[in-house]
Amino acid sequence: MRCHQLTPATDRVDAASASVLRSMTAFTSLVQAFTAGVATSHGNEARVTAA
Repeated sequence: MRCHQLTPATDRVDAASASVLRSMTAFTSLVQAFTAGVATSHGNEARVTAA
């Protein structure tokens, strides 16, 4: 059985991947909040234009 050891380069890639994932999650949350705010301010208008 072989034991996989992480190299410094692999550690950097893993850290960068986590950072990118956090950034994408934050961006998605921001867009959802913005969309909810616009939908709330437009009320029924938002539903009519989406249909």
